[in-house]
Amino acid sequence: MGGKTWVLCDKQVKQGEGGTQKPVEPVITDLKLEGVETALEIRYWGHYPVADVEFITAAPVSVGARAWTPFLPGDVVDSMVPGIIFEVHLRNTSAARQEGTIAFSFPGLTAKEAGCETFPRAELRGAFKAVRVEGKLASYALGIIGEQKLRAGGELGADGAAWANIAQALPATKEAAPGSSLAVDFSLGTGKEEIVRFALTWFAPTWKGGGYKWAEDGNVFRHMYAKHYTSSEAAGEYLSQHHKGLLQRTLAWQEVVYKDTKLPVWLRDSLINILYCTTEDGFWAQRQEPALAWVTEEDGLFGLNECPRGYPG
Repeated sequence: MGGKTWVLCDKQVKQGEGGTQKPVEPVITDLKLEGVETALEIRYWGHYPVADVEFITAAPVSVGARAWTPFLPGDVVDSMVPGIIFEVHLRNTSAARQEGTIAFSFPGLTAKEAGCETFPRAELRGAFKAVRVEGKLASYALGIIGEQKLRAGGELGADGAAWANIAQALPATKEAAPGSSLAVDFSLGTGKEEIVRFALTWFAPTWKGGGYKWAEDGNVFRHMYAKHYTSSEAAGEYLSQHHKGLLQRTLAWQEVVYKDTKLPVWLRDSLINILYCTTEDGFWAQRQEPALAWVTEEDGLFGLNECPRGYPG
């Protein structure tokens, strides 16, 4: 694409006095982005559990993305898949064929989260083509859903030189580095579009009542999702086989709410997006002995934190 690389990120803004928008100081201040260009603007619509994003760039290929995970009221098993799909739409808006590379980078687990200092890797070759990164207490898999050929490597992070080189090579993996990246090369004729579906799945089956995995006190609880999805690979295979139906069903129940013209627009939007509290603030543990001997196998133990970051109650 003209020998340039675009990183699809943007500045944040906040509400100022009189309703004006003011830039927020960037969280990362030492980005080394020589050789890359960032998005000029990002247009966003969130309708939980879906985020639709359109990136405005100077590139000859336009880029849109839909990030989503299944959430189906009344179907708890399909609503607890430990994974997320990033559906990237690449569209050639120029008068010539365009060739390029789309890459995805993930920082991975911390050593304390994973319970180890090194991170073995394995290639997955089923319906879910991915790399799996293992830890003692948690693991994840990063891959694609589809027939595209992928290249895998280490984390790209905030290294502009590494991003600028994605068409040639990805960073090498290191035993003590938990991050990963994937790249897919594409060639688009005029007016053509290609969809690349990156998927990230995880398996972190336990948490401690002390607040974090390495807490010295507190009971150890086991997530309810681990009863149905026993590995990051299993979650990826399930999403690979069922992603179309899961997305259609998720959008279908939202459509019923959004089309109800008896409700004001703000209420329709709120009825959908307020459901994020269930997954951000909720904890659902399996029944286990002796800690949860008093709960039923089917119900488990569910709790919803009022304020998980400030004053949890």
